[in-house]
Amino acid sequence: MAAGFTVDEAIEELGLGSKPTVVAEDFAAALKTDESRRTFWLVEDDDELRRMLDEPLEFWRIFLHPSQRKLVERTWNGAVLVRGGAGTGKTVVAMHRARWLADLIIKRNDRNGRVLLTTFTSNLAADVQANLSNLCSKEQMARIEVVHLDRWVVDFMKRSGYEKKILYADDDARREDAWDHAIASFGQGIGLSLEFLKDEWRQVVQANGLSELAQYLRVQRTGRGTPLDRKTKERVWAIFAAYRARLDQESLSEPEDAYRAAREILMAKPALLPYRAVVVDEAQDIGAEAFKLIAAIAPKVDDAKVAPDSLFIVGDAHQRIYGRKASMTKCGIDVRGRSKKLKVCYRTSDEIRRWAVAVMAGVTVDDLDEASDDLRGYRSLFHGPLPEFVPAKTTAGEMNALADWIENCKDEGIDESDICVLSRTNPALKDVGEALKQKGYKTVQVVPGEADNRAKSGIRLSTMHRSKGLEFSAVAMVRVNEDVVPPKSILSSAPDAAIRRSLIANEKSLIHVSATRAKRRLFVSSSGQPSELIAHLEPAQREPAE
Repeated sequence: MAAGFTVDEAIEELGLGSKPTVVAEDFAAALKTDESRRTFWLVEDDDELRRMLDEPLEFWRIFLHPSQRKLVERTWNGAVLVRGGAGTGKTVVAMHRARWLADLIIKRNDRNGRVLLTTFTSNLAADVQANLSNLCSKEQMARIEVVHLDRWVVDFMKRSGYEKKILYADDDARREDAWDHAIASFGQGIGLSLEFLKDEWRQVVQANGLSELAQYLRVQRTGRGTPLDRKTKERVWAIFAAYRARLDQESLSEPEDAYRAAREILMAKPALLPYRAVVVDEAQDIGAEAFKLIAAIAPKVDDAKVAPDSLFIVGDAHQRIYGRKASMTKCGIDVRGRSKKLKVCYRTSDEIRRWAVAVMAGVTVDDLDEASDDLRGYRSLFHGPLPEFVPAKTTAGEMNALADWIENCKDEGIDESDICVLSRTNPALKDVGEALKQKGYKTVQVVPGEADNRAKSGIRLSTMHRSKGLEFSAVAMVRVNEDVVPPKSILSSAPDAAIRRSLIANEKSLIHVSATRAKRRLFVSSSGQPSELIAHLEPAQREPAE
């Protein structure tokens, strides 16, 4: 209540509603109450116990807080949206939900039934697949398909005879050639930069599924920094039409076009898929067209609404690092009355959590639907050292400070495989890796698209983007320099102030995500001028390193 919750919200959060009467001698019944399940895990069968004993405890994510269990083990009359800050167990909830749904399919003797668990990147899909393999039996895993959405679309469209090549890289040469052709044909003298046109295409045209000029003339451009009158819009649309025509001519398409084509196929033949339910992780990074496709994949009832228990979505817009936004309502997904929020952070110390939250100051965050979100009530369960910030004068000084910090972590009993060094760019990461090797440390690169094998010894090296979905006892963010976080090239190419603000918000989210990968220790450093995104923060600060 001191945090601003109403009495009813506090009662719900603490599980203090109607309580069942339990006879004092009935231990089995007592263990099943919410109060007991905050502390104890009830093993249901011998196989589960055997798997627990065979695996290290750190690999097991079997404990569910009662507030999480209520979301997982129940029937929902429609789509569900679960939000929560970093470390509140959203992915754990998603995995347990997939397992629970798989059990329902098995109990119904549904031979063909499957659960689709999807997310935005191949990295996250690989990590979830590895964790689910520990959590589930072979029979359960056989009923769960884990795949990132783009991979699913490629496979589905190939089976459906889709002949176009889907271009996933923004800087693909064929895509650049199409833009050059469109600008040369219709962009002379328009007074708008190519970067603005690309952003307008991505954030307005593709995000809203526009295919005709009339739609573009009517669409709301809320939040766009550069106003466009009707005449300018007509000229801009001519460029867009030429760009799309060039892609069609070359049998190429963007992901959003493939999403729409897949959705049209499913609308024509809705009985093609074996999925009885869809679980979506990291929803904040999935765009509108992708979510419309997900809604089409999910089973429906007669009135075309999402069927009970068929769509379960988790995400946190504070962790949006790719700039894609989607409103559940506008994507045809009704979560009213079934939007829940997790508030307890299990992963990160309160000191690290506070620092990561401070990074997000001034950023307006949505709730993945039609309203705004905040981190009110977001709290950690344990304390630890304050984050350390070292603004070194030179790269050598920064690396010496990093090595000192690594040794301090090891002195505390933290294994090198549980220490991860993050950087914003691959070149910087390579330099840091070479510096650590010269100091005698063994390093392991966290490979994109593959799960991190903790059996390999060595300090982990990862880009900040790749770290999403991972966690370590100790995390170091290095080279958090001016013009590096965010990269100078990204900001200098921003065509107007609104787009620049959006890019900076994404970078703040990236720092927030990176910091919350740490459980016990966080180290932040720069060489030269620190990034303006962290310069105002006040973690425990040592003297600047030479």
